[in-house]
This record gives sequence, C-alpha cells and structure tokens, in this order.
Amino acid sequence: MRALRSVALSWAALLWAAFLWAALVGVLTLVPQRAAAELPPELEGRPIAGVEVLGEARGLLDADELHLSLGTPLTRTSLRRAVLALLGSGEWADVLVECEETAGGVLVHVTLVPRVLLTRIELEGNASLSDQAVLDVLGVHEDGEIVPDQLGAMRAALKDELALRGFVGAEVELSLRDTDSPSRKVLRVVVHEGEPLRVSELRFVAIGG
Repeated sequence: MRALRSVALSWAALLWAAFLWAALVGVLTLVPQRAAAELPPELEGRPIAGVEVLGEARGLLDADELHLSLGTPLTRTSLRRAVLALLGSGEWADVLVECEETAGGVLVHVTLVPRVLLTRIELEGNASLSDQAVLDVLGVHEDGEIVPDQLGAMRAALKDELALRGFVGAEVELSLRDTDSPSRKVLRVVVHEGEPLRVSELRFVAIGG
C-alpha cells in the first residue's frame, strides 16, 4: 500500500507541475513582450563589473533593481532570471541584454523599451463624431496600451471614418506626450474636419427606350 500511495503522490506532483508549466506558458504567450540576452561562453561565471541601462530607462534603474548585483558571478541562469523579472514587472515591452569583457569582469548593457500606457486621451475638433466613436475607431482607451508605431495606421483609420461621413478633406493629428513615467503617455488627437462634401444635384438618366 505504501508503494502504491507513493506512486500516486508522485503522479499527482508531476501532473500539478505540468499544469503550472502550461499555465505559465499560456500567460507568457498572451503578453506581447520580447526579450534577448547574449552571454558569450568565455564570460560565463565572471563577476559583474558594471551595469549600463540604455534607452528611455537610462538613469531610472540601478544594478540591484535589475537583479544584477555588482561583484556577483554572471551566469546564464542569473541572466535569465533578471530578464524574466524585468518582463514580469509588466513595465517593459522589450528587454535586450548584451555583455562585454571589461577590466575586472563583465560589463552588462541592458536596453529597456517601456510599455506605453495611456494616462489620458485628449480629443479636439471631432464635431461630427462622439468621443467614444473616435476611441472605437482608434482602438484605444485610458489605461490601455498603445504601440507608437501604429499611430500612422490609427490616423488613416480615423480619416477614412470621417470621409465616410462626408469630410473627405479632413486632417487628423495624433501625438504622444510624455509624463513623469517613461511608460505613461498622453495621447492627443486633433481633428480638422473642414467642410463636408455636399450633394448639390441629382440627375437620373434613362438608358434605352
């Protein structure tokens, strides 16, 4: 009986571990984040001599906050742990770690691209569209995430919607303004609708006899 009970407990532990792993993979799959870390074999185990943060996070984080304490040996395991901790914070959309040899050990370069969340959305000039209609066309909302590279496509979508309502010459300006946090932005949308296209005359022409 003890042997059967031990086998049952072992299988239960394996099934539970498999469930946790599947759940973790599912969560990571849903998060649109990217990460890359390169550690040349010859630098494995060398002490961390310095950590340089690049990108918009420069000056905002130190080595301890990056889980890369100075003087500790740098391994692939510790590097992977640091990258997962950064992604797990939910603040960064992209994490790139590069290592190079330097006097006394390894210099670690960490480039962080923050996730951009919308603290506020400012709308101006949208007389023919309600604020909610504009937000629906743009596909954004306050406290939601936005990809800066998609501003051009968002602008085109709003111009198309205005053209359907007769404002074929409408102009749209979209811009992101900084806040105190690199991951928080204000989206400003300015619409210049202009004069709508009006139908001045309808003509019906009979074809054939």
